[in-house]
Amino acid sequence: MDRPRRRLGCWIAIGAVVVLLFAGWLLLPRLLCLVANTSLPRELGEQATLLALDPAAQHLPRAPIVLLLDPVLMRHIAAEASGRWIPPGIIRHGFGAIGTVRGAGNLAIGWQVAATDGVIPPRLMVTLTPIQANALLASASGGAIAGMTVTPQLHALELAALPDDGANRRFRIETAGALRLSTGSVSVDLPIRRLIAQVTVEFTPAAGGWEPSVQLQIDVLEAPLPPIPGIDPATWRKLLGNWAQERIASQLSGRTVPAWFPIDLSVSAVVR
Repeated sequence: MDRPRRRLGCWIAIGAVVVLLFAGWLLLPRLLCLVANTSLPRELGEQATLLALDPAAQHLPRAPIVLLLDPVLMRHIAAEASGRWIPPGIIRHGFGAIGTVRGAGNLAIGWQVAATDGVIPPRLMVTLTPIQANALLASASGGAIAGMTVTPQLHALELAALPDDGANRRFRIETAGALRLSTGSVSVDLPIRRLIAQVTVEFTPAAGGWEPSVQLQIDVLEAPLPPIPGIDPATWRKLLGNWAQERIASQLSGRTVPAWFPIDLSVSAVVR
């Protein structure tokens, strides 16, 4: 009589343990977020901040900068970036994080990362207002063209990926806006009705990651160009392309992209 009861009790205990383990597994993402959020916000470099994690990204506010990652890749990146082991299965479809990136004038622009099944390669989508885009550009501007200081102002921009060339990433940019050219106390605004350029980003293997470099070629430039002797439209395109390329190079100088960074990232951007 006692043996059947003991067997029944064992099965009940095993069933209870299985239910508790399953419930714990379901709650692991929420527990991870509860623990992690107690130590946030956290600075991510000089300009970015991680504000919060959530097991359901749809509960987080939509941001102008959105990165979609496959959960397995997100777990790998999060573990490498934090230096902590993250058990498999915690980061699942829908898991998300939010933060801000800072531009000129203390302007904070929100970003969101969301784990999404099957997003291979990962996708970065940027939708900024001209004010936000120009605030981010301000820290990368400077330099001179023909002895004149250049300050860009975007009114509109579209960036779309072109077919990849081996390890290189290629993009097409079409933009409109203005360039303020100044020397001493004299300045002139040069309206840019239309500018089309091709950008190639090359990743070279380096110690601990990748060394990025950028090449930029302006194909179309529709603007009332200042009449400077010896500088024709083709020369203006070359000068502007070299100026932009040098500004990007100065921002990338000395920065190595970590080996875990997804260099196959698909990028699109709109400024409007």
